Amino acid sequence: MNSAIRSIENRVDLVGVENRLTSIEYGLAATHHMLRSRLEQSADLPPAPQREPYREPPRDYAFTPQSNLRPPEAALDPIDMIRTTDTASNLLLEPGFGQADNLEKIRGIGPMLRQLLNDTGVFYYWQIAEWSEQDVASVDALLPGYQGRITRDRWVEQARELADLPGAAQRPQPFGRDG
Repeated sequence: MNSAIRSIENRVDLVGVENRLTSIEYGLAATHHMLRSRLEQSADLPPAPQREPYREPPRDYAFTPQSNLRPPEAALDPIDMIRTTDTASNLLLEPGFGQADNLEKIRGIGPMLRQLLNDTGVFYYWQIAEWSEQDVASVDALLPGYQGRITRDRWVEQARELADLPGAAQRPQPFGRDG
């Protein structure tokens, strides 16, 4: 039995399989969140008008492929499903990719600032670790009374180190047509 398992392990890239399953899980979680929020929004709206039933096109039509029907070439980023719409940075509506990291491990962040960051859409070390200078300025403007703290306390550098530690939430990997 053990030799059969080792044989399977030798033929299958288990890390690749695990990464693919993780990306599927993140995609499903993001889709679930999107559908749940749409359902909550539609509960306040009047019922949608009835559509006409589908009718089969006539059999003598000529099919011409249309290039605009191809899937997008770029990879799909799972965080786009729960990303806030008012900013260009990676702020999220909720911690939709596992338990939120303990942001208080970053020097300069206490309980009140952690709560403000959560309210702003920051839940994970990987979010802070991937901020550009523009993202830092954008998030800094959303933290009244704490402006300049991100740069002064070097949050991005600290978050990069903390994101690499075991137990830290991992950023969901983008997936595309091949992946």
